[in-house]
Amino acid sequence: MVGFIDDDFAKQGVLIHGVPVLGTHELIPRLVRERGIERIVLAIPSAPGPVMRQLSDYILDLGVEIKTVPGLFNLLGDHSWRPELRNVSIEDLLRREPVSLDQEGLRGALEDRVVLITGAGGSIGSELARQVCRFRPSRVVLLGRGENSLWTIERELRHTFPNQPLSLELCDVRSRRRLEQAFNQWKPTVVLHAAAHKHVPFLEQHPEEAIENNVFGTRNVLDAARRHHAQYVVNISTDKAVNPTNVLGVSKRIAECWCWKPPAHAPRQRPLCFRAVRQRAGQPGQRGAHLPGADRTPAVPSP
Repeated sequence: MVGFIDDDFAKQGVLIHGVPVLGTHELIPRLVRERGIERIVLAIPSAPGPVMRQLSDYILDLGVEIKTVPGLFNLLGDHSWRPELRNVSIEDLLRREPVSLDQEGLRGALEDRVVLITGAGGSIGSELARQVCRFRPSRVVLLGRGENSLWTIERELRHTFPNQPLSLELCDVRSRRRLEQAFNQWKPTVVLHAAAHKHVPFLEQHPEEAIENNVFGTRNVLDAARRHHAQYVVNISTDKAVNPTNVLGVSKRIAECWCWKPPAHAPRQRPLCFRAVRQRAGQPGQRGAHLPGADRTPAVPSP
């Protein structure tokens, strides 16, 4: 290791474990020429996208390899920490300013609770599972109809959070009978409903599938949550539900209305809190997004 680069003038010349801070980023071209540097590591995982793009372009023009490191957020869990370098991904270059979450509020809602996630094998559901496990719920129930995707996220979570109790439910939200079985067995306190069809062109061709899955599937989940006294239900919606102009948007808008106003036939017992939150469509890393995301499956050796 040759040295560190930092734009903070107060750090210039400082030794970190015997390795010097050599200067600001303007010195990188000269250092590459004079010291034969072959790899530069961008150890600023919290930097906003414009900064990452600027530095990446700057370094790529020098013909050296670029790597980055995971942020502290990605190192949380019950696994042992080890240094890990990875390629710069599209998400790194497009990242927005981080959203500040109410950590204590989330901990109070999730810690020592049973959390059930529908669509848990999908890109949104699996990310929810990763985030939820950080707050040590008493159990996370991964519910979905794709057996391969469920197996993948279960394998990842058992590696990252080995002490976290997990359960899998191979279940289609369109099946009221299977939902009843799952809710009756696990009695979830928190339900995160991410199961949905969300490919606009496909749903324009098959609108009946959008209604069956996104509307009636949501109704089935909400009814099961009411019957089994869940306290929190969060429905993951989409920005396309705002003044909808396509089948996806219409189906998700109707699903939101189910959350806000229960149907006349709904049981009287209702969860303490219903929420419908909208996610911006086509995010990097989301299945079906215009920009492919980085492979998030950890390198766990197969048996």
